[in-house]
Formats: sequence, C-alpha cells, structure tokens
Amino acid sequence: YTQVMEYDEKSLKEILIRDKNVRLIDIREPHEYALHHSVSATLNVPMTRLVQFIGEHMQDRDQPWVLLCRSGSRSQVVAQAMARLGFNHIGHLKGGYALGKSL
Repeated sequence: YTQVMEYDEKSLKEILIRDKNVRLIDIREPHEYALHHSVSATLNVPMTRLVQFIGEHMQDRDQPWVLLCRSGSRSQVVAQAMARLGFNHIGHLKGGYALGKSL
C-alpha cells in the first residue's frame, strides 16, 4: 500500500502553500478541537465518525489528505488505515498539535 508521509510543522506549511488541494482532517474529539485549531482549512472528523467519513470519500482517494491530532499517534494509525484502503496521497503531522504549536 501507499507510503504514509510524515510532516513536521515546517514541511506541512510548505505543502499547504504549494498544493491548494490538500485536505486537512483533524481527528481529535470535538472538545479537543474546540480548544485549539488555528488552521482554518481543517475539517474536524472525530475518530468515532471516521469509518462513515472514509466510506463517503472513497471516490476522493487520489486527493492529498493530511491528518492531525493532539500527539500524532492517532493520526498515524488512521493514515496507515486509509493508505491500506487505497488513499494514494496520505500523510499526518508527526508530533501533532503538541509539537506544531504555531499551526
């Protein structure tokens, strides 16, 4: 399956500038998302809704997707699952919002 890209804060900012098609998905729970989300293009899809969300977006598997969470562990697991399901351009923010404070 597709290799999951790992972004740090700097490389994520660079890809967002270069590619306007990148879809950012914040998989934190709504109460976590409410506390901090400064990247305006981010869509909040909690892990509890991800199966439905992925099912609804299978036709978008060629779109570039980047997943975010608090620490980077949940986003990595979900990114790997999405890669196995055929999402071709999938990545996540290594270290999550805990390290990417200025996002």
